[in-house]
This record gives sequence, structure tokens and C-alpha cells, in this order.
Amino acid sequence: MNLDSSFGARLGRTWGNPSWWNLLIMLPWVLGVGFMVYGFRVDQIKAAREQTTRGQIISHDPPNHDRYGYQFVVNGKVHSGWAIPETSEYKIGQQVLVYYDPLDPDKSALGDFAESGYRIIGPAAFCPCGICGVSLFIFLRRRSIRSACVPT
Repeated sequence: MNLDSSFGARLGRTWGNPSWWNLLIMLPWVLGVGFMVYGFRVDQIKAAREQTTRGQIISHDPPNHDRYGYQFVVNGKVHSGWAIPETSEYKIGQQVLVYYDPLDPDKSALGDFAESGYRIIGPAAFCPCGICGVSLFIFLRRRSIRSACVPT
């Protein structure tokens, strides 16, 4: 039994006349877009009220995504956080600008929340393209099968 021919036959049966149930393939993309839009919106809300303060790099954890720990003080209380640098490396003891949410200073970052939101929403633009592409493929494939079955 030829493995290639059995795979090809199964592929032909599956995608020869695709069911609309095959759209469930895109469910993770739809959910992903929803989570990305939600994350973007949360970051934009935080960005509208964010404040900045000076903080200090206190630790470096290379095995864990090369992340850096930092501390900062808001209203006399010490807060800390972790950051993974995107462009520059930090040194322990280095002074950094910390962006924080004044409603919950434990939500902080070493970059602007608005920029973080834009990094989240970037890949979400490609998901609708994939969703539309697969839907269009199924629609066109089903239409060509139906037109081939209609007697002329």
C-alpha cells in the first residue's frame, strides 16, 4: 500500500467537497483575535492614565528570557516588576524610567503601555486575512463542486 496515494486520497475526500464545519479550523484564530483586541484595549486604557517615575534595575535572570528585575517607589511604597528588553540591555544598578498604572502600581513596565498595546494588536491584522482566505477557499471549492454536478 502506497502511503502517498492513501494520503492523497484522504486529502481529496476531505478537501474535495469541504464542509462548512471545516471553518472550526479557524476558531483558534478568532479567539486569538479576540484576546489580542482585548489586550490592546486594556493597554490603551492604562496608557491614558499611566504615570512615570524613576526606578532601578536590581536583578538579571538570563535563563528566563533574559529578563531584568526592577524596583520603584510610589507614595512611599516599594514596587517591583520584570521586563524583557527589546532593544537595549540593562545593567544592575542602572536608573530606568518606569511606567505604571496609578490605580495599581504593581502593573508596571519599562516601556509605554500604548506601545505595548500596538505590539499586541499587530499580529491580529493577519488573522482576519487567514480567516477570510480559508472561508473563501471553502466557498469557491463548494461552488465549483456544485456547478460540476449540475447537468448542462
